Amino acid sequence: MNCFFAYRRLFSLGFLVTAAAGWAACSSSETKEAYDKFYGKGRSERAAEAMIADSIRRVERKAAWEAEAAAAATPAPAAEGAVSLTPPAEIAALLEKNTCSVCHKSDERLVGPPWVEVAKKNYSTDEIISLVYEPKPEHWPDYPPMAPLAFVPKEDIVKIGTWINSLQ
Repeated sequence: MNCFFAYRRLFSLGFLVTAAAGWAACSSSETKEAYDKFYGKGRSERAAEAMIADSIRRVERKAAWEAEAAAAATPAPAAEGAVSLTPPAEIAALLEKNTCSVCHKSDERLVGPPWVEVAKKNYSTDEIISLVYEPKPEHWPDYPPMAPLAFVPKEDIVKIGTWINSLQ
């Protein structure tokens, strides 16, 4: 039984020492403020500070993305005598109506060659008419063969061909 009482005394003494050490550690106001800031009252303040910093970073990133997008959307100044690659409204309507714009863009490679590449071939308007009605895949080996477009009116092809040749 002596062991039991000795153990109980030791346990009580250990508990008192631990409690005293905890009280001593949290007794200074500086330590208590740091403790409260980390574990207690200051937690919401820390969260608010973090949210503010995160919001600022998010706004800065969004502004940078918008600046990049604006810079990319701003066309480079045209050189003296340079031709616009954007088709005029009348030609754009013809390209849409006759499904040309499904496979071709002014300077972007899609299914068919871009209009600027077609312009580099220096086809006459008559040759363009012939190639629309009877495509020659050997002229464009890097592209899939074009289907004959017999439904396209000759007058539309002449207007489109004239615009294509103006891209040179």
